Amino acid sequence: MAGRSVVLALFAGWLAAVPAAAEQVNAIRLNPITEWQTERVGDTCTISRSFGDRERPTTLALRNRDPWDGGFDVGISSQRYTPTGTAFRAGWLPDGRFVTRANAATGNPQDGSIQVLFHHGLWDAKSPQEGSPEYAAYWQRDEQGESVGPITFKRSVQTFLVDGAFDRPLLFATGPMDGVIAARDKCIAEMLEAMGVDPADENRSDSRAEMTNRTELSRHILTRAPRALFADGKATFISFLLYLDGKGKVSSCRYVDLPHDAAFEQFGCDVLKERGKFRFRKGEAAQPTFFKMTIHAVPPGWVR
Repeated sequence: MAGRSVVLALFAGWLAAVPAAAEQVNAIRLNPITEWQTERVGDTCTISRSFGDRERPTTLALRNRDPWDGGFDVGISSQRYTPTGTAFRAGWLPDGRFVTRANAATGNPQDGSIQVLFHHGLWDAKSPQEGSPEYAAYWQRDEQGESVGPITFKRSVQTFLVDGAFDRPLLFATGPMDGVIAARDKCIAEMLEAMGVDPADENRSDSRAEMTNRTELSRHILTRAPRALFADGKATFISFLLYLDGKGKVSSCRYVDLPHDAAFEQFGCDVLKERGKFRFRKGEAAQPTFFKMTIHAVPPGWVR
């Protein structure tokens, strides 16, 4: 999947391979008490599973709104363990790449518990760096039956460690994740088809449409960027996921980054719907598609 692989590589390039053995943090092992469940609502696919105590379960949810997102938004809610609101790290074992977060977005699931929400993905710590001679070969190895590749990594996964987000380190016994990701991909394809978009657009490395006033609107949208984006004083990227109709008009819009900011989403999407100018690339069919607008955002006074 060319489009998703490009974005996956972008996110993976920001991460450091952090060694983390579960036994080093004395994690609570949470065994599954349900099967994985797939739910598609509108433009969102969510795969979830409950773990641990049947009376007070802990739920792990993987949510996708962006067809090109090589990862997903991870949501963890628990009726037994309490969120700390402090820095934490998370990753799949063995050999998964870990992310670290100073804090995480929170929400309130239907059961009334607090949800810790952050972006992550099934990224192999042993994957070569994007652009290296070995990178393209790595993505082809599964097809060739070799023992190292992205699918092989997903099959080897046994657990998901979340250390610091809750009052106890949690180790989810997820088991192999290749089937889960296949279910996610199938859900996204069905979601695109339901929205009138050719699922093949997901596999492209670019969009079939282009935006002609991108620079102008990017600057305008950045005037209302939430301060939380620059909490660490560093430059970042913000993205809006748009769906276009066959005339190149915006029919749907989402702000797809975390932490979610409803007011900023409303402002940015209103600007894009009212003022965005799109055209289909030369030789491309004029048909419904999606378009990802990513803006490089820098804090005031930022120096590289």
